[in-house]
Amino acid sequence: MPLENEPPVLVQRLLRLRRLTDWSPVIVVAVLSSDQLHLALILATALSVGNILADLIFKLCSYIKVWPKYLDVCFFITYGVTLILSYTISDSFVHRWLQVITQGGVCLLITLGILCGRPFTADIAKETVPEQFWAMPGFRRTTYMLSWLWAAIFLIMTLSYVVVAAVGANGQHDNGLNIAFNYVIPIGFLVGGILFTKWYSAHVKSQREAAMQQAGSSSAASSGQPTLPKRSRGVTQSYGAGHPVPKAEV
Repeated sequence: MPLENEPPVLVQRLLRLRRLTDWSPVIVVAVLSSDQLHLALILATALSVGNILADLIFKLCSYIKVWPKYLDVCFFITYGVTLILSYTISDSFVHRWLQVITQGGVCLLITLGILCGRPFTADIAKETVPEQFWAMPGFRRTTYMLSWLWAAIFLIMTLSYVVVAAVGANGQHDNGLNIAFNYVIPIGFLVGGILFTKWYSAHVKSQREAAMQQAGSSSAASSGQPTLPKRSRGVTQSYGAGHPVPKAEV
């Protein structure tokens, strides 16, 4: 079922910009937390709230179908709780274990969402998939599979950061272990997850469109619409009232 209002061009651009900010809390913390811990967590929490409020406005205007997005809620809870911790316990402890707390928190919330029947990828997919497909097994299977994939990615990232925090390698940029477990492994799995999700979503979409075309062809054939016989080589076929179609020679 389509949205009630077709978004104007400006709104479409704003919606595309909004989609680009989905992962902005993670990026802000990754970039700023080493030097500005509190600022990074404040901005990450504020961006999460901003994304939720922006989607609320789009939802009230019938420009999006789902509100709130479960991923935004996960980020808000994770970074909000971590921000409170940063003011109540030692800064050095929070700084050292920051990525473990945040990535582990997101992993936990994503897993709980799956177990409670709310895979976060379903919220994203529903914005582009027609509503008649939402209850189909294929749609549910795809969203659950991708959500479990991301839960596994966040778990791997969390374990990678545990290694870094446990050996106290934070800040030692020339340390091989720090480079491997603080950058290569987490970023590699994150980028790999994004690329796979995009490829698999496009693959499923193409399969769905092909199935719809095939179903449409089958429906047209079963409705009794005439189909033209094949034209044989060297035989001119005429079609008209009172003129029978000559038998085709093979």
